[in-house]
Amino acid sequence: LAVSLSVWHHPGRCKHGARRWYPVWNGVGVSQGRRSAIGSEEKALETESTRVAAERRHIWLRQLSVEYVNLLWQFRLQVKPAVIELADLSSRHGEWNPQTRTIRIDAGLVASYAWDVVVEVLKHELAHQLVHEHFRRDEHHGPFFRKACRMLGVAPWAAAASGELPRIVPDWPRQALDTASPDQRRILTKVEKLLSLTASP
Repeated sequence: LAVSLSVWHHPGRCKHGARRWYPVWNGVGVSQGRRSAIGSEEKALETESTRVAAERRHIWLRQLSVEYVNLLWQFRLQVKPAVIELADLSSRHGEWNPQTRTIRIDAGLVASYAWDVVVEVLKHELAHQLVHEHFRRDEHHGPFFRKACRMLGVAPWAAAASGELPRIVPDWPRQALDTASPDQRRILTKVEKLLSLTASP
């Protein structure tokens, strides 16, 4: 609802002779009751917008948690599940905190990028967790981190410590083949062939 207070006018005088002024809303005089109704509508819209935003963040967080559990199962990782949080991170896409055992993902990332990109960032942070809890090393982007990224099949652009993220994952089947293990590569190749057969007329 967009309204604007534009001009004032005085249609008459009160019994004491003083001019009586009324606000004009978009060129039309608005009564006190109407202004109260407009204020109530704006508050209702703001409350609804806040509710929808909170519900959307809850859905994102729930799906992130599902993706994280799936990664633990898919790669048979023997680590204690971390706490997954959605946060407003100003300078990074995600972070792993070994003290609180928490993986935090930026809400802006989830809102602006394809979900496959978000999952790659989640895998990047899971790789940090593996460095601390699987390899028992205290490093950030060293050789054990790169080893953890290879274990998880993290895309090269997502394994980097910095740099621009793609809005969507480019050519994900080829990327998956490039980062997969020999057994995974054979399975992915079969899946790719089956998909090509179903797509042909």
